[in-house]
Amino acid sequence: MVRGVARVVAKDWVQVAMTIENGGNRALIWLKALYCVQYRRLTAFPGWVEKADGNRDHTFLLLGGKSQSVSEVLKKERAQKPRIMKGLVKDSRITMFKPNVSSRADAALMAVSSMDNQRKLIIGWTPGSYLLANPGIPCLHADVFYEPLKKGESSSVLGTFVLTTKDLQETMLSLKKEGIGMPRAKISLGSTE
Repeated sequence: MVRGVARVVAKDWVQVAMTIENGGNRALIWLKALYCVQYRRLTAFPGWVEKADGNRDHTFLLLGGKSQSVSEVLKKERAQKPRIMKGLVKDSRITMFKPNVSSRADAALMAVSSMDNQRKLIIGWTPGSYLLANPGIPCLHADVFYEPLKKGESSSVLGTFVLTTKDLQETMLSLKKEGIGMPRAKISLGSTE
């Protein structure tokens, strides 16, 4: 069974707790969750992009303590498939795919900026594991790690969504400091009322 509960943390911040319970007869060893965040309906944010670089200049991750655009990362890494960025978080415990960038992100945090770079949507899942950005498609992934579950056990993850006009790097570093997007972070679901 899968359950989800959302709560407003602040005027620009929402959290979603997702819980999976193993109601089956055998252990769930390899749980691979992809939580796709579609942003194309956000006013003045990139939409479907046909050109080769897509939304790469408006899509960001935290690398080496700095927010860097996917364009910068793919160029620096000389990625073989430069249209899609597939990356892992430092100390992540699971992977769904072979990454095409060798640098490990500081946290499972991804961001997209509006076309004028004034507004940013930042997403993060805790505990975090991997990142996926396909800049031609208006979606972000900063996906999670679910612990293996024996029969009757459950595991929860926490999604964080921040829509802000504040400095992107400072906000991402602040979220990381709070443990958001970290691969081995313990989460507190808090009150969901």
